[in-house]
Amino acid sequence: MTVTTSPLERFADAYTGATGWHLDPDRRQQDVRCPAHEDRSPSLSVGIGQDGRVLLKCQAECDLASVLAAVGLDEADLFPPREASDRPRIVASYRYPDEVGTLLFTVHRMAPKSFRQQAASGAWSMSGVRRVLYHLPDVVAAVKDGAEVYICEGEKDVDLLVAGGLVATCNPGGAGKWRPEYTASLAGAGRVWVIADDDDPGRTHAAAVAEALRPVVGEVSVWLPAKGSKDISDHLATGHGFDELRLYDPAEASPQSPEEAGGSIERASGDCGDVPWPDPLPLSARLPAFPIERLPGALGGITLAVAATAQTPPDLPAFVGLAVLSAATRGRWEIVVRPGWIEQTALYLAALSDSGTRKTAVNREMGRPLREAQKRLREGHRAQYLEDAAAYRILEARAKAAESAAAKATGEKVATTEAEARGLARKLGETRPPSLFRLLADDVTPEKLADLMAEQGGPMAILSAEGGFLGTLAGRYSDTANVDLVLKAYDCETHQTDRINRFGAEIERPFLTLGLIVQPDVIAEAGKIRAFTDRGLLPRFLFGVPPTTVGTRALDAPDVPTDDAKEWDECVSGILDAAEALAAPVRIQVNAEALGILNGLRAAVEPRLHPDLGDLGRIAAWASKLPGAVVRIAALFALVRDPATSEVQSDDMKAAVGLADYLIAHARAALAMDDHQRDSRQVAMLGWIRRRAGSSGDSGDAFTLRDAWQAIRGRAWAETTADVEAVLGELEELGWIRRRPDPPRRTGRPPSPSYDAHPRLTAGGAQ
Repeated sequence: MTVTTSPLERFADAYTGATGWHLDPDRRQQDVRCPAHEDRSPSLSVGIGQDGRVLLKCQAECDLASVLAAVGLDEADLFPPREASDRPRIVASYRYPDEVGTLLFTVHRMAPKSFRQQAASGAWSMSGVRRVLYHLPDVVAAVKDGAEVYICEGEKDVDLLVAGGLVATCNPGGAGKWRPEYTASLAGAGRVWVIADDDDPGRTHAAAVAEALRPVVGEVSVWLPAKGSKDISDHLATGHGFDELRLYDPAEASPQSPEEAGGSIERASGDCGDVPWPDPLPLSARLPAFPIERLPGALGGITLAVAATAQTPPDLPAFVGLAVLSAATRGRWEIVVRPGWIEQTALYLAALSDSGTRKTAVNREMGRPLREAQKRLREGHRAQYLEDAAAYRILEARAKAAESAAAKATGEKVATTEAEARGLARKLGETRPPSLFRLLADDVTPEKLADLMAEQGGPMAILSAEGGFLGTLAGRYSDTANVDLVLKAYDCETHQTDRINRFGAEIERPFLTLGLIVQPDVIAEAGKIRAFTDRGLLPRFLFGVPPTTVGTRALDAPDVPTDDAKEWDECVSGILDAAEALAAPVRIQVNAEALGILNGLRAAVEPRLHPDLGDLGRIAAWASKLPGAVVRIAALFALVRDPATSEVQSDDMKAAVGLADYLIAHARAALAMDDHQRDSRQVAMLGWIRRRAGSSGDSGDAFTLRDAWQAIRGRAWAETTADVEAVLGELEELGWIRRRPDPPRRTGRPPSPSYDAHPRLTAGGAQ
């Protein structure tokens, strides 16, 4: 979770730091002690204006300047940035996965304070999306192990308790939104603590939750924070402990029953705890969702927008977006981590996605600023290019004519004609053939790529929704793989080409960006090419293996908002213009605080590289390059913040390091595709079973092998019913389904095997 500081949060931090007193940054109106005079009772009113500014009023008539001076702030600190007050923005994101860790939806906390729910597909509509408890995998494990479970009203409170080592959860939507399926998820728990917010809706909600849980858990109790505290976060922040929570007393408030509350609390029917199934084993494929909240500014906005429009996982636009930023730098910046450690801004990215997943649409929308900039700059330089091209052809013709004249000369003319021919030849050799400005290349051969990079003075980018370039590198048009230039361009190392029947070209500072969306088997095949693995090409790539949204997409999708598209275009153009204004590469320094954050990542990764004991031993070549890749991403985030920046700051590095867990998990999946493909088949089958139960509305129906085959066939791995039956067998071993006994054999064709699904897959499937 990444939090963007609001004016109230900024004031709260300064107030607490200066006085040691608590101020709740989430409460829009509150009274606290004034720091400008000796205040024994709260006399400073703190509120938020309609434009997001902090409003301060001391009842003892201390002026604003005195209050601000006491906490070390200026009046400008009370106001949001101009662009922040124009429209809501995401300040925190909370991911809701299912039992096996697959993302279902995300709850975004906005500023000004509000909440929005977004499906894993990127759509803002929650139609057809299953609702679950927050941190559901941990809740399921706790119920199985008999551990205590704490229920709060909101995600922020939950994360605070989880950070303290407790198992905590809440339902999406806040007070009054409890559903029967949430009760079912907790069925069999030993003890549940419900910690209410200390207001009427909070107490009513907590009472209703406890009432729903009593028939299905061993013990449930409702607790309130200490007097004067709004919620558990406030309770703990003011120095209170768990022993100071107050047991709920009906005389203290009058909670309504669910019926009195208008039926907004759904009640479970029957005995939710009477489930004759053991807990299923988790699937090994639990790849983390892309942490989109880590993406800064315009990059985060356009990623969400394009994911919603194309109805793809956010991984795809995020990867293309990072490639676009890398390409826009044109290799004009170097990142100094410490003396002797310098990184470039080149990135090689590969998102794995099957055909039919709207890869081309994502590539087109995210890459639009680069393509439009290329067109604009080409048109702007066309007249000069035509003049230079004519001058070059004239020089070329003169050199050829002089050479011919020298060859034919006799007598006294030999010396003068030869001197002229040599002079013109030298001048021609020192003159670079003119070329139109170019940012992007397509599916080119390594030789043609070298020519293009030489023409452009080094930089080039390839953004593609196909894997053709990797096939070309592997030797599609030749007998051997040719990866030299691509390896060197990652670190801007000088490259010399020696071509038959033509002059070689030296590229002093080659710089390449690769942003590819490829089918999984492209990477699986690439892993079999020794030049790609032994020489370190694949370890230079960052991988994403997002889930598919095919089969769950809505017929209508929103257009990319004009504001998001404009901000993205301005962001990319700003970096590109800054790059073009630089005559030579400049350096960005990783500051001390950012370096400390990076070193924390390095210290965590290093022991995991051990060939025998480390979980990253199999991909040690890739993982050893991860810190450098994180530095590159942090530098791009810094340039998004300010194209004129001279340093990578702590916030830039925190955001980049926040991608590390995702990148590690997805690299392991991409570079070990056999294991991941098996796991993804299980996930796909479980998804179909859940959707089937939701659409039928009958969670107890069985399904047959024939049903599964009809639904799944057409996928690359489901060529026969035996393929589907093998996956069902794996799920049965894990406890997710149960095969029914075969009926007595009769004459004729035997019936298709039948299966029952675990209640966790079917309960609430229609939600």
